[in-house]
Amino acid sequence: MGGPTRMTVIFAGAFDDCAVIGADTRRADQVTGRTAGEFHKIVECNGKVSAAKAGYGPDADGIWEVVKSHPRRDHLTSDDVAELLRAEGTSLYQRCLSRARAMGERDPGLYVLVAGVGRDGAYKIHALNFGLNDFVDFAGPGRVLCYGPRVECNDFALNALKSMLSLDETSLRAPVDRWAVEVTRQCNEWAPNFVDFPVSVNLVVAEGTVSRSFGRNIALDPLFNRRIAPR
Repeated sequence: MGGPTRMTVIFAGAFDDCAVIGADTRRADQVTGRTAGEFHKIVECNGKVSAAKAGYGPDADGIWEVVKSHPRRDHLTSDDVAELLRAEGTSLYQRCLSRARAMGERDPGLYVLVAGVGRDGAYKIHALNFGLNDFVDFAGPGRVLCYGPRVECNDFALNALKSMLSLDETSLRAPVDRWAVEVTRQCNEWAPNFVDFPVSVNLVVAEGTVSRSFGRNIALDPLFNRRIAPR
């Protein structure tokens, strides 16, 4: 991303027993930097896959329609969703970029994260950076991706998770709700006009998807104390 940007924060993890995706809830005007209200940025594609978008705001919200209108939406894997969004987002990003240039606006980019169950049944995350034409995916366990207002956001998210690890008889565990709050807190400190609480989190587990919203101060939920990787 190359330095400070006028951008929100979205992050995701693929772990031993779950996938997680989170996003702050502030939407800001890309031109003035002023707060433009609160917005829920996570889209639950189905019970096993969720996604979130950063960069272009309302102009790019149509990217989700290709998933929402899909005839087999309930059966899409994270791989399927990432492929659909990549195809849809490539042309959408160019339209948004052309409009921004015509109006003399800065290009905030278009970033999408997808988290959930892949075709092989493993928990998986996908990162789509349309501005750099950079598309990657990782199967768990222990993989983390983050897009935010600084290039350091991804390293911060990974190191924050490492600092929270604890060891039991069989695995490394961490409170992913606390992790979500810490990532959002740091990004709010870096870019208070563009990142703020509450932070929305979708937890994809064997039983389906659990959605929560957390403030800056939380009481840890045992459900969010997850197996990050085998011991």
